[in-house]
Amino acid sequence: MALNRIPIKFNMLRGRTVLAIKYEKGVLIVADKILVSPKGTEYHGKERIFKISEIIILGGSGDSADLQNIIDKIEELKFEHDRYGITLTPLMLSNWLTKQFYFHHTNGSTLHIDVIVGGLEAGEPFLAHIRHDGSAWEHTYTACDFYCDIVPGDVSYKNLVYEHIKAEINKLSSCSVEGKPSNLIRREEALTIIIDAAKHMSRRFKHSNEVYLLGECDIVDKNSCNIAIEELSC
Repeated sequence: MALNRIPIKFNMLRGRTVLAIKYEKGVLIVADKILVSPKGTEYHGKERIFKISEIIILGGSGDSADLQNIIDKIEELKFEHDRYGITLTPLMLSNWLTKQFYFHHTNGSTLHIDVIVGGLEAGEPFLAHIRHDGSAWEHTYTACDFYCDIVPGDVSYKNLVYEHIKAEINKLSSCSVEGKPSNLIRREEALTIIIDAAKHMSRRFKHSNEVYLLGECDIVDKNSCNIAIEELSC
């Protein structure tokens, strides 16, 4: 497969799996605070969930340097939008990231990261997954892990956590948002599922500490939301 031919940086400090769920009035994103070297050494205390604006939250997996670089470029993008009085939305950011990742990938300078973008879009919760090769999609739940996607044999664990989330969500009955039919679950249900998934990851990486970051975009009304990022002990 073409993805397996992407060269791995010999000195890459990588972040592992990021999980996300969209619920009836918001988005939850969870990730640990650990970077791992190619030799397996763990470096603790590195945050991989970011508040981009008052309506956008982002989580990233993969090379720490590439992730910080793209965050810096997003800040420049946001500055340009603010300069002209344009509000950067999650959909706009996702489209921009898709083009950036695709450009780098097709020019032989693939960014070694996958990202998840959440937030408030047109009064509704938004969740998108953008891969290092420029492919992207919107979904009600997702999991990204750059390293698992390109190394043969490592993809199974990320898929296992993803399938766990999928199964738990499918067990729940549909709910409604302001009287409109919806298949989105309630916040309490989403929180339970994502914390349980984080516990699965904690048991998998048994040498890691058990502190995760939980990022949330909780919609207040059609034009505003509360974004909070806090530590989560599993």
